[in-house]
Amino acid sequence: MEYAAGRPAEDSPDPTRDRRPAGGRTRQLNEARILKAAEAVFAETGFTGASMQAIAEKAGLPKANLHYYFGTKEGLYRALLADILDMWVDAFDHLVPWRDPADALAAYIRDKMRWSRTRPLASKVFANEVIHGAQQIEGYLSGKLRRRVEEKAAVIEGWVAAGRMAPTDPMHLFFSLWAMTQTYADFDVQVRAVLGRTPLDAADFEAATEQLVAFVLRGCGLTPAASPGDQGGDGGRGAPDAGKRRAGFRCMQGAMTILRPLLVVLIAGLAACGTGEPGRPSPALSTSLDAEAFDREASAELLAQGLQIAPGDPAAAAALYRDAGLRWPDNLDAWRRLAELERARGNRAEAEAADFMVERLRLYPSDELYVQRQVNAALKTYLEEQRSLPVHNASTQAFGGRLALFYDSLLAERPAYAAPSGIFNLAPHEVPTALLTGGVGYVYFSSLGGN
Repeated sequence: MEYAAGRPAEDSPDPTRDRRPAGGRTRQLNEARILKAAEAVFAETGFTGASMQAIAEKAGLPKANLHYYFGTKEGLYRALLADILDMWVDAFDHLVPWRDPADALAAYIRDKMRWSRTRPLASKVFANEVIHGAQQIEGYLSGKLRRRVEEKAAVIEGWVAAGRMAPTDPMHLFFSLWAMTQTYADFDVQVRAVLGRTPLDAADFEAATEQLVAFVLRGCGLTPAASPGDQGGDGGRGAPDAGKRRAGFRCMQGAMTILRPLLVVLIAGLAACGTGEPGRPSPALSTSLDAEAFDREASAELLAQGLQIAPGDPAAAAALYRDAGLRWPDNLDAWRRLAELERARGNRAEAEAADFMVERLRLYPSDELYVQRQVNAALKTYLEEQRSLPVHNASTQAFGGRLALFYDSLLAERPAYAAPSGIFNLAPHEVPTALLTGGVGYVYFSSLGGN
């Protein structure tokens, strides 16, 4: 298991209050080691019963190291709470408007159950703190956590409004999810006693996780998503022939493993035997894009200006971050800064639009152009669908549309990725699938998302 070195968080326990400045790799390893030991001791004895000496012995380090890195017992306790809370809040990243609701909720539940399995003591430390009044984290709960929950509640409300899931009270849905997932950590003794397991193993948690996923999704009017290991080309959303599709994909994967060396040579030969025509952009790509509209250096300069003035003029900084992202949509740092700043300023729509860009760039880096033809088409389809809704985020439309143009320009500059290769009208990376399945088989599998 991994422990962050006491990340400070807005409205959270400040783990840096009694600590020295951050250091190098050795310091990070020692802090993680101390946090792991502190988690065990605080979970067993509570804050009052814990001692720095007991934690030092558990960590196998001199007590002086604990004081050097965290200052006091309270400083160490606050750092641990910040680490635990940030871990849970990060799981909210799955809940974004453009994802399938069943997939997003299932991913969130699986993350929460994974933490209950791998860090059960963290959940107990948090539960003990809340039971005793949450004095150390009251500001975090009513500040950052509340804002984060409200943001994600808006996502769920959007899904409901679009008819993508049954009417649900988002707040009480979250309360239920927290209770159901954390009970496997907080009340593990009860669970083990009833199940007759000592201890619960990975299979027990897997069974419990899939039960919770199915229960929650059905309650939300959604088709239960398949577990990660069983997902096929349909994204695990329960298509009638999902089993056949998964079997077909596994068969193809095995064949590819065996034939890959021969296919590499064959693909090179086929690419050399093309039509002789230079690659050209797909007709679907934009033809009106001004090539000078995107400027990486200008984007970097705008971001630097925003960082400089942000402390004194957040509004102007937000405008600079926005311009930096629009000037070069691949500027992940600009979108991340914009999301953080607008969230702090209470501009939910702008923050969600920037979060949309961050998530897209994380999932589909622009240097992976071999997938951008399909990804860009999906992006445009999503934006078109959103525009047809009674209520949609205008900023997401603007940012996403700009990103689509950016992908168009990249694909136009590298036509080998954007145009057919001249071999059965396939792009180079699609040739192996066609060779293995034949024309009919390729059309079948590509229609399932297998290309």
